[in-house]
Amino acid sequence: MDINQAKEDLIKKSNEGVNIYKLFLEAIALIAESTNDDFFAEQVKENIKTIYGYALKEEGAEEVRKEEILEKIKKLEAVQDKAQEESDRRRILNSILFLKQELE
Repeated sequence: MDINQAKEDLIKKSNEGVNIYKLFLEAIALIAESTNDDFFAEQVKENIKTIYGYALKEEGAEEVRKEEILEKIKKLEAVQDKAQEESDRRRILNSILFLKQELE
């Protein structure tokens, strides 16, 4: 994405009241992309989720964390029935159940 377009997108989203943590992570992703440093973006994202989401239970960060968990559950459920082996289906189901517990 062009940097000017990205800036406009962030301004628009901030005007729309988009979750501040999502905006911050988008800005971090842009920095990571422009510096070719994916580790930077992942580290900041994990810090936000852990510190502000899991530990401090700040609503915006917790929302980001829960959305990621829901996305993982969705992906696992989509492939669960396609697994050839019963043991694979069972492991996938266990992962789904664990992730659902994380949402509580």
